[in-house]
Amino acid sequence: MEENIKHLAVEARARLIWGNPRSEVEEWLISQGLSSPEVKVIIETSWRERNLEIRKLGIRDITIGCFCLIGGGLLYLLGACLPYGYGWRDLQRDAWAIMILLCLYGIWRAFRGINRFISGANTEGSMTEM
Repeated sequence: MEENIKHLAVEARARLIWGNPRSEVEEWLISQGLSSPEVKVIIETSWRERNLEIRKLGIRDITIGCFCLIGGGLLYLLGACLPYGYGWRDLQRDAWAIMILLCLYGIWRAFRGINRFISGANTEGSMTEM
């Protein structure tokens, strides 16, 4: 019996990670013969794990976004501080384009990370597609 409960818990966790709604997973567990308290424990544990993983993804996105913004800022400072003799002005258009794209990507990534960190497990969809 314990082996069956462990197997069902693993299956329920997988279903939640793949984006199935909580109510659907709860109904499935009850249809497999588990009691309501067991179902509640399995769902809460799996949901907390999903929440933690999504927030980790959010922190990763915030970090990458900040590094991209810092990189774009450093490119700006490099372009603004170097005198004409270093050949920087020849590459100025390309550097500005890279700087702007890097900063925009950093902003997008940081906002996506903030959204994931705040919303956590309430984010819809499969975790593998995030």
